[in-house]
Amino acid sequence: MQLNLLALILFGLLTANGTPLAAQSLEWIHNPTYRIKYKVPTDWAQVRQANDTMTLVTHVSPANDMMLFIGKFRGAAAHFTPEKALDKLLADFGVNRNRIFPTKYNGISFLETTGSGVMNYHPVQYDAMAATHRGNVILVYVYASPEAYEKHKPMMAEIVHSLSPYRGK
Repeated sequence: MQLNLLALILFGLLTANGTPLAAQSLEWIHNPTYRIKYKVPTDWAQVRQANDTMTLVTHVSPANDMMLFIGKFRGAAAHFTPEKALDKLLADFGVNRNRIFPTKYNGISFLETTGSGVMNYHPVQYDAMAATHRGNVILVYVYASPEAYEKHKPMMAEIVHSLSPYRGK
């Protein structure tokens, strides 16, 4: 699974300049393909990618120090369980499995894990979740440099906790 090809490219751009973010205003993103909606800062760039195992939407902060990934498995990987999806992601991150715990946001039951690791020789902190939602395995993860993660922890939590079902129009 090439989940992190884009992540590695983007993470190579991460800066350690410590530029503070202005107060963020969040907007709703409605994704009928994934059948979810979520909030993301209005000034974050969006990149879409697809490969043989996943379609992926990536949101990147202007300072390139925080990223949100939301993916839907497809093909043979569509049969992953949420636990298998998290294990695969953590293996791609190159980190040992931390405690995975059940959680629920806005009616969607997730398995979630948090932790830290090293990606492309840079330390990262992450929050990752996976769920079976309306027949699809959805993988959501946010990661950032440790400094950005700590500094913007409330905003990162608001983004993750905003995940909700979306029926479309």
